[in-house]
Amino acid sequence: MSFFGIGSGSMDLRLNKNSFYPKESIEGTATMHLNGEVKARGIAARFWAERTESRYRNGRSGSHTVILFEDSRQLDTERNYTIRDSGKPYPFSFTVPDGILAAPVSGQGVINGLMNTFRSWGNNNVRWKIEVKLDIPMAFDISKTQAISVFPPPASMASAMRN
Repeated sequence: MSFFGIGSGSMDLRLNKNSFYPKESIEGTATMHLNGEVKARGIAARFWAERTESRYRNGRSGSHTVILFEDSRQLDTERNYTIRDSGKPYPFSFTVPDGILAAPVSGQGVINGLMNTFRSWGNNNVRWKIEVKLDIPMAFDISKTQAISVFPPPASMASAMRN
C-alpha cells in the first residue's frame, strides 16, 4: 500500500524526437506501471513553454515564471486504475506553436547580426516541457516531465512560413 501516492507506481514518457521547429508535430506515448489499485481523476498530457523573468519591486529584486504557451490533452477518464492498466500505451500529439520564438532575420550586415544575437538570447530563455500524469486526488500524482528543444526556423524557412 502507498502512503499519499508515494510508491503507487511510475510513468514513462516517450517522444518521437527531442528537437523541434514551430508547426512540427510532437508525437508521444505515456505508459504507467502501477503497484496496486489507484483511484484517479484520469491521465493527462501537458505541453508548455515558460520563461523566468526578473523584476524589481519595492526595493527588492526577484523573479517569477511566465507561461508563454500551454496545451493539454485528456488521455483517459476518472476511474479506478489497476495493475492490468500497467504497460498500456496512451498516445498523444501536440503541434509546436508558431510565434513564441523570434525568427532570425535574413541578410547580412552588422544590424542584422546584432538583431539575431538579441533574438537568440531571448529564445534561449524559453524552456519547453511535456508532462504526463495520473492525477490522484489528495495524494502525489504519478508523473513524468521531459524538457524538449524548440528552435526558431532557419531564415529561409521563416520567410516561407510567413507567406
